[in-house]
This record gives sequence, C-alpha cells and structure tokens, in this order.
Amino acid sequence: MRELILQAALRMAATRPVKYPLVTSEPGSLANNCFEVTFSENPEPHVWTFRFRSMEGSDARGDYFASFGVPGVTRTFTIAELVPQRFRAIHHYRGLRPEFNTPLGFLVATFFHVPFLLRHFNRVAQFLYNRRRLVRRDRIRVLRLFLENTVRKRDYTISEISLLTTLYGKRWYRHSQRDALLAYYALVLDSLVVSKDLDKHHGGYRLSPKGIETLDKYEDDSQRHHDNTRIQWILATLTGLLAFTAVAQIAITIWVEVHPDPIRPPRPAGANQLVYPSLPPELEGSRTESDF
Repeated sequence: MRELILQAALRMAATRPVKYPLVTSEPGSLANNCFEVTFSENPEPHVWTFRFRSMEGSDARGDYFASFGVPGVTRTFTIAELVPQRFRAIHHYRGLRPEFNTPLGFLVATFFHVPFLLRHFNRVAQFLYNRRRLVRRDRIRVLRLFLENTVRKRDYTISEISLLTTLYGKRWYRHSQRDALLAYYALVLDSLVVSKDLDKHHGGYRLSPKGIETLDKYEDDSQRHHDNTRIQWILATLTGLLAFTAVAQIAITIWVEVHPDPIRPPRPAGANQLVYPSLPPELEGSRTESDF
C-alpha cells in the first residue's frame, strides 16, 4: 500500500517537475507552479540524498548525492528502495512554499488544491493586515530585543529586514509603510552603532557590552522615575485629604453660625438658688449664727 501511494505521489510530482535555477523571491516566484520532491537516507534534518526529476516506467529517476558538497549523479531508484527513506515534497505555487512530509499528505493537498486556497486566504489576511497601522519601536525596545535574543543565542546577529520580520511578521513587506519603516529602523540601528550599543558584523548587527550597560542604566532611571511618581501621588493624596478636612471644618463652623440651636425653655425660678435644708419647728429657735 505504501508503495502504491508513493508511486502515485511521484507521478503527480512528475507532471510539473521543478526546474533549476528556481527563483524563490518576488516578483519572480509569483510565476512558480511546480513540485520539488526529495528523499534522504540521513536522519539529520535538511540533508537530502536524492532529488526526484521524473518517472521511468515504475522507477524514479533523479540526482543522487553521496555526501554533502559532492556533485550529484543521475541515478534510478525503485519505489521499494525509496519507501524507507524520508520524504519531502514542496509545492512552489505563486510565491508560496507549502511543504509535505508524507506522500499521502502531498496527494490529498494537491487533489483538493490546498495551495490555491492558501494563496487566496493569504490575500485576505494581507488585506486585513495592511489596514493596521504599524507602530514604531524606540531605541530601547530595539536594544531590549537584541538582549533577549542574545541570551538565547550568544552570537545572535540580525539584519534590518530580519529585524522588521521579527517585530511585525512576514506580512510587513507588502504593507504600505514598508519603505518608511525600513528607513526608520536603518537609522535606529545606525544610531545604536554610533553610540556603541550595537556592533556591525558582516552586514548584520549584534549586541555589544556597552548595550547591556545602557539597558541597566535605563532600567535604574525608569525605576527611580516610577518611585518619584508614586511618592508624588502619595503626597498629593495626603494634601487633598488635609484640604478636604479644612474645608469641612470651615463648612461646619459656618453652618453653626447660620443655623444656631433652638432656644431652650427657661428654667423654673430659683432653680439656680441655693436651698438650705429646713429644721423641725422645735429646733428652729436653737440655731445659731455658726449654723449659717
């Protein structure tokens, strides 16, 4: 069964075989519509030992590469010899490069015109992407991107175009702001080279030790600014509370003056006079002056 599926996939690929040299960049790639099929006996990825070109009866004919860097020689393989090898098929279609790792997946995608559908889906996605406004990143943001990637890969080097792809994705190339963004980031990268935060290396840019120092200083200044802002907010809040308390006290005083308490009913006569205790009648005449 596997041999039948592989043979059907190779016969499909033979209808539009790839022709070299192959143009893979626009605008030349927009005219492509061909199949590239390779096999490998090597388990290492991206290492291919046989490049398919055509069918000879029930056998596959193409270029065989014994090792890396050695020119290929024309060779014919049977389908049974190719079944155990790693399979890869690429459909170069109007600038797209969908890749398939199984013969069955390649057959199904080709039968249902998946590359054609992908192209129209990408056109819609690009239209929606072009409606967005691409926000520029400042020097510190760019420098921080270099630091984050250098931590992962010590010799991280990137070009202007690769930087834009990292920031905005692959669709930036067809955006109306493309030329303006490319010119802006060229200036940003050159300014970072002048300030010695980046080094220019073989047409690309990579982080220098001075760039780490610049980021540390920026982080310290940002933290100090944040602390000062927080203290100012605290002082402003306390000042506002004190002002509110003062205004409330003034308002209460004015209210009391304008709206005094109602007059209390008068106390009974003699209520505040001292009343001496009375004596029984039989002792009334015996009081002396000292008793008063």
